[in-house]
Amino acid sequence: MPARELVHLYSHHAKDIFGAGRNLVSWLGTARYSNKKLEALLKEKFAPYSPDGNTRLGHARTRVCIPVFNAVSGKVSVYKTCHHKDFIRDYQMPAYQVGMSTAAAPTYFDPYSPRYLADVTEEEVIISHNVDGGIFANNPALIGLTEAHGCLAVPWTNIRLLSIGTGRQAFTERPEQRRWGLIYWANKMRILDMILHAQADHTDSVCQVLSRGAGREAPQAFLYERVQFDFLNKQEYVDLDTTSPAKLTALQERASNQFRERGRRIIDNFCTEPTAAFAPCRSLSQPALVAA
Repeated sequence: MPARELVHLYSHHAKDIFGAGRNLVSWLGTARYSNKKLEALLKEKFAPYSPDGNTRLGHARTRVCIPVFNAVSGKVSVYKTCHHKDFIRDYQMPAYQVGMSTAAAPTYFDPYSPRYLADVTEEEVIISHNVDGGIFANNPALIGLTEAHGCLAVPWTNIRLLSIGTGRQAFTERPEQRRWGLIYWANKMRILDMILHAQADHTDSVCQVLSRGAGREAPQAFLYERVQFDFLNKQEYVDLDTTSPAKLTALQERASNQFRERGRRIIDNFCTEPTAAFAPCRSLSQPALVAA
């Protein structure tokens, strides 16, 4: 799906995704929003990208890694296309169920439980309670770096890593703050904001060190660039569940400004050399599991 279509999808359906939220009393016992409209929307939008409308992760035209956290097993997962011979499970998952899993942000949506038939074998796969992978990979740059070098053995010198953020409001507090109890951390979900902000910043720092070293004087091991901007005040900030057309338009304008400032260099560094078309190790017409 082209990025332009993704932008249109969100800007025109934000109110469908984040409709009338539940009242405070109901919110105490369940997520703020129902995920039913989002699920129906993703089913509809992904359907045209496969012959039978049952679009799965394996129909992706590029290599993809999507982080999720499973609340039942207590483990992180990364759903992947079949770009390695050992990746024989995830590519069969319906695309909308992958999307629902990684969109299940705590307090906003309930955890999502994929349920589908594996390709050819028609073995039923049930995965209970997936949660948004942003809780451990809010900035997923290290996932891409690990996949390229660790799983696909791409040499460091052949890696070019472009990490694109969506704007941030730095987690800060006044020096005179003295009360750090439950009310403080729960108010406006400060504890979640702190965790997500810290994870994203740490990942950026690690990528910079791996690329240039601690002193940044040695030659780059690989090309790395982070695109991100700060919301300077609460009026600028765009919440995860924002539906305001004015704020969504302002967010797109910030992105346009970033592109005017850095777009030419980014295109020259990352988008000039053609790459071979992605050929998965297994297609969706092949048996999903092979006996040892």
